[in-house]
Amino acid sequence: MINLWETIKKNKIAYFLYKKEGNIMKNQINRNQLGLTIGTFFGLCHAIWVLLVGVGFAKPIIAWVFPLHFIDMSYSITVFSIGSAITLVILAFLGGYISGWILAGIWNWASKKVR
Repeated sequence: MINLWETIKKNKIAYFLYKKEGNIMKNQINRNQLGLTIGTFFGLCHAIWVLLVGVGFAKPIIAWVFPLHFIDMSYSITVFSIGSAITLVILAFLGGYISGWILAGIWNWASKKVR
């Protein structure tokens, strides 16, 4: 018996068209993958912030960034706390994961409606 999939794979053009046009899930985004990607990005950004606070570079950066955004307010960078640092990174990751998961769900829903 002839295996249709193997025949399609041998014919490179047909294989390309099948993969491109025949895949019903072509517009779908994996919710978990996008959640992990955005969560990791948010977590890394906040981990860098934690390092800046830990080494004492956070205040000069804030003093530079606030005026760029037309913000003039009194603030203080508190003493570094490892517990707060870990909590910040974990919550940033979780917030990014949930945001990515929801975004992928909306994308998947909308892509079904557009077809």
